[in-house]
Amino acid sequence: MVYKNIKKRTFEIIQASTEHDLASKIFDICLIVLVNQKESESCLENLTQWANQNSYKNVSAGGSLGEWVYRTRKNIFKYEYPEGFEKPDGTKPDIIMSLSPNAAQDKSRWRIPAEFPCCPTELTETPLQDYFENLKQGKIFSKTKQYSSSVLETALHEDMIIVKGESREINAIKPWSLCTITFENNLFVHRVYMTCFEKDGADKFFLVLQGRENEWTGGTVFDELC
Repeated sequence: MVYKNIKKRTFEIIQASTEHDLASKIFDICLIVLVNQKESESCLENLTQWANQNSYKNVSAGGSLGEWVYRTRKNIFKYEYPEGFEKPDGTKPDIIMSLSPNAAQDKSRWRIPAEFPCCPTELTETPLQDYFENLKQGKIFSKTKQYSSSVLETALHEDMIIVKGESREINAIKPWSLCTITFENNLFVHRVYMTCFEKDGADKFFLVLQGRENEWTGGTVFDELC
């Protein structure tokens, strides 16, 4: 599965790139060397992270795969963990604080702490309704130094907000996203449900998340096959 993801990521970059030299650099590997157990584990982790990136710009610092792929990569983010999300086994929770007041995110799918400009700064008795009313079409939903997305469509379903978003990057590999927002332990917790190559994938699963899958008439979408 990891190999398939890396292979898929490579072809995505080639397809998205308009510069021949970028595609050629990717294959300039020549890294058949003897490694120890720790280096092999680092290689697997680094290539997996690389394969899961959304933008072809982030290939590597030098523009090609090199010896860095065998090195242990230190986490450059200093995560702040809120109370109330501890795991039973005592390990650190997946929920981390975001950069906006009252906001948190699930780092298992959202590793870089983000800002959420529409997130309410003051809490009332109707927190989700307040947030939902702030999420107007076209407004910035989330942003980091590397990425930002805009609101396309929203729904307030039971105890969560569903946000269909669109990347503000010109060359995003997966421009469309579906995220959920819940209110837990006095925090708005943001989670990535899925990212999509094509808009009809986001359209379909926007309905699915609301329990309205019977309304979809477009059949199977490309993102279901990935």
